Amino acid sequence: MHAQEEVLCPVLGEEIGESARQHSLDVDESLKMLLADIDGMKVGDDGLKSKVEQLMAVFFEHMTEAPFRISLAGAILSARG
Repeated sequence: MHAQEEVLCPVLGEEIGESARQHSLDVDESLKMLLADIDGMKVGDDGLKSKVEQLMAVFFEHMTEAPFRISLAGAILSARG
């Protein structure tokens, strides 16, 4: 288990609620899967450009979601105690 799942996610659940926390974890899993797909590809492979574009779209959408911004700020403030 990564530090994010051990430390940050429980704090996020408290700050933004379980549903939003789960959504964040689902998006993270999608990003990991896309990165794994890309990692197995070489420049010039069919579909590489499409995978990178998909990765960027998911990432930027996730970063602009209000719950993510609020939860990150709340988690940082909570951790500083």
